[in-house]
Amino acid sequence: MEKVAETYKAKFVVSSSEQGEEDSFLQNATRLSSSLKLPWYTRKKGSGYFREHIKMPFGGSLDVVFVDTGSLKQEVLGGAVNAYMISQLKGLTRILKAVDGDWRIVVGSDPLLAYTLTKEPEEPKRVARTFHQIMTKYGVNLYISEKGCTRGGSNESLTCITVPNQQENQGPTNNSKREREDGFLLHRVSFSEFVTYTINSSGEVIDTKLVKQKGKETI
Repeated sequence: MEKVAETYKAKFVVSSSEQGEEDSFLQNATRLSSSLKLPWYTRKKGSGYFREHIKMPFGGSLDVVFVDTGSLKQEVLGGAVNAYMISQLKGLTRILKAVDGDWRIVVGSDPLLAYTLTKEPEEPKRVARTFHQIMTKYGVNLYISEKGCTRGGSNESLTCITVPNQQENQGPTNNSKREREDGFLLHRVSFSEFVTYTINSSGEVIDTKLVKQKGKETI
């Protein structure tokens, strides 16, 4: 990460760690590496949904919204709509209504619920679809998940990308393959394109995803 941050002149880091500001990796990286002494945006314990509004060098802005999808998923798997679940969906709607960035990124600890509950009863599936519809309605461009994307991870309006250093994504593998799959994401943002490079622990680009802003392709 230090070499990549220095080479590509990284401006900030977005951390999806569930430990938030208490994550030991964050603390050690900013203490030991001059290249990683950057603004780190991460979840805050007990804060639920919250938004970071980041000004970009090209004059635009980026909204990063952290969501507590882990808690919501547990409620959905319980099989019944309750007050907590409704409150969570309302909270997501409220914060996404406020975003006004050129790019809108949501970071969660679980995959998109709308893609993961196809075998569940109808009521949980309805809540899952609502979660997905809310993000689509308010123009979310990218969903970054810690625990894997399914069904290819994208549709016409929303792309899902997996953080590559979580063991949940890897399944039963040998140690050498697991080491190759460890890594991080590098994002290159312009007014019309958002490019994400998946980089392994050796610093090699092993995957690239391109998201284009609708209506801005020729700008």
